[in-house]
Amino acid sequence: MYLPENISEIIQLASSLAAEEKKVLKLLAKVGASIPAELAVKSFSLPEEINKILRSLREKELISTERGSSSTSGEVIYVSDRGRVAAQFLDEMK
Repeated sequence: MYLPENISEIIQLASSLAAEEKKVLKLLAKVGASIPAELAVKSFSLPEEINKILRSLREKELISTERGSSSTSGEVIYVSDRGRVAAQFLDEMK
């Protein structure tokens, strides 16, 4: 795992996330790759809400996306290396 930045910067970013962003990031780190619809169901969010949260997490480079195969609809969401560090920090802060 290559993290070009200081771990403390990632921890500071994780601390500044909104509650719903934290919830979705931790959920995604736990379940692994997922599609937005699955995340919406598992996080008890509406599709519009989950898309907004995912967009924010993507902008912060905590998640990444890939185009899904023909068997999946749309994109598949993954936790990035920095997202995994942030999620681990958030889990330890319970």
